[in-house]
Amino acid sequence: MKCLWCGEEVDRAQPILSFLLGANRKCICVHCEKPFMELKKHPTCLECGRLMTKVEVCPDCQKWHQVKEAVLLKNTALYAYDEAGRKFMELFKFVGDTRVTVLVIKELRQELLKYQKNGFVLCPLPSSKASLMKREFETIPYILEQCHVSTVSLLEHIGSGKKQSEKTRQERLQLKQPFKIKESVVIPKKVLLVDDVYTTGATIHLAARTLREMGVEEVESLTLFR
Repeated sequence: MKCLWCGEEVDRAQPILSFLLGANRKCICVHCEKPFMELKKHPTCLECGRLMTKVEVCPDCQKWHQVKEAVLLKNTALYAYDEAGRKFMELFKFVGDTRVTVLVIKELRQELLKYQKNGFVLCPLPSSKASLMKREFETIPYILEQCHVSTVSLLEHIGSGKKQSEKTRQERLQLKQPFKIKESVVIPKKVLLVDDVYTTGATIHLAARTLREMGVEEVESLTLFR
């Protein structure tokens, strides 16, 4: 079997390691088990988790301070959105190779459990109907299911469905609300929004604003990449 990350042969002579890491890890060789830059080991922005040279508020977040409609919140990101991060998103989100999720499940689950212990309800950001038709599965709910954590679906996507990656920066910063609260849901006090990539933060700010307007007292977010 070839490693799905580097293409080299996976060492079959490590049954103990495969057992400890899970059967799905057999599709990843020992050299590719941690391909991402862990942001917790580096200085990051105090608000969005962006990789920085020193701990402070980044220029992007300073711009958000000037947007009256924005709901300022803290985002925690696990990994830097570098070449490895983009490769992961390409394989998982656009190619549909769900096996690559084994690279993030352990660390993501650990972080999610910390938030749950602090009273946060985990809420995945929903995809647009157009995106769902292309991929045929919800990416974030899929990953959260692999983490074996409880989640609550509070939001419904009502936007146009144009991908963030297809928008200009100016388009991303134009705060047109793509979310609404689902009917007949119980509004929790604390919500952790979970998404894959934090780009400008527009999507998360809009989701947070929707939740705050409906009575959620505290909203934070967690993303795989920033």
